[in-house]
Amino acid sequence: MTHQKHYTHNWEETSSQTYFDLRVRQDICWDFSNVDKVFVGDDQMESIFWAAISIAAPPIEGFFLKVLRTYVTDNIGEDRKLVEDVQKMMAQEAAHSKAHRVLNEHLKRIGYDVDGVSKHYRQAIDKMVAGYDENDMLGVVSGGEHGLYSLATEFLNNPKFKKTFHPEVYKLFFYHMLEEAEHSAVSHDQYKVIVGPNFTHRVGTALRAGIHLIPMLNEGCSILFKSIYGRKMTFRERLGLFKIMFVTPGLATRLTIRLLPYLMPWYDLSQKQETMEEIQGFHESLYLMDEVTRQNAELKLSLAQNS
Repeated sequence: MTHQKHYTHNWEETSSQTYFDLRVRQDICWDFSNVDKVFVGDDQMESIFWAAISIAAPPIEGFFLKVLRTYVTDNIGEDRKLVEDVQKMMAQEAAHSKAHRVLNEHLKRIGYDVDGVSKHYRQAIDKMVAGYDENDMLGVVSGGEHGLYSLATEFLNNPKFKKTFHPEVYKLFFYHMLEEAEHSAVSHDQYKVIVGPNFTHRVGTALRAGIHLIPMLNEGCSILFKSIYGRKMTFRERLGLFKIMFVTPGLATRLTIRLLPYLMPWYDLSQKQETMEEIQGFHESLYLMDEVTRQNAELKLSLAQNS
């Protein structure tokens, strides 16, 4: 199979379009102890929506890891840069899951049905890939990663989220979205090496992922709502959730629009110098936020010792 080669600063020849080394950030401090049930402004429904996304991280990224691991050395072993990209991407994904579990465990303690939603997500993922072989599932991962890259672009560049989110929850999603933007090209590079320029296959697997995602999240929100209020949503409340998903902030609508380039025959995603500079800026912002968390933790410890 032939595929386009690219040249980078560190490696002689590679199919990687990531023109920098990925960073695995495992030194972030998390403290969700003062996160309430309503952690996005004063809007319980939007808090439920983002809780549903947080709970989705471990099962979705666990599925991604299972698929990516299949091809790391057996099929792309000669491309050292791409192998390194995939390995670091997997390390990043595993770290995301670990961080979201910390928040999710806290949400569980304050009344969110994390276990019920997690079970629903696992069943939904199994249904989504039923009958798929490994190449098909790699197509789902490639399409899914494009969706996460689109979410990252929206989240990182929208100041509304920083203004309305609890600071620590914002930091978690900022960290996660930063690394999704950073490794955005990796799974597609891997897909092109393994499957090749199969436009029909790429579109079919991406659409299958997209078609299952919205109902999956919608049901996750329904489960969480019932766990908090002890009843099902009313029609008006479902309209409120619809507005959050499709109007304001309308992430489902925006992600659908951003999916369109991926469905084009000429789609390609490469990281440029501007991307590297933007990611470095996000990286520095993340560690400024983390320094605030650490200072607050030290202050709490000092007050506890002196009380």
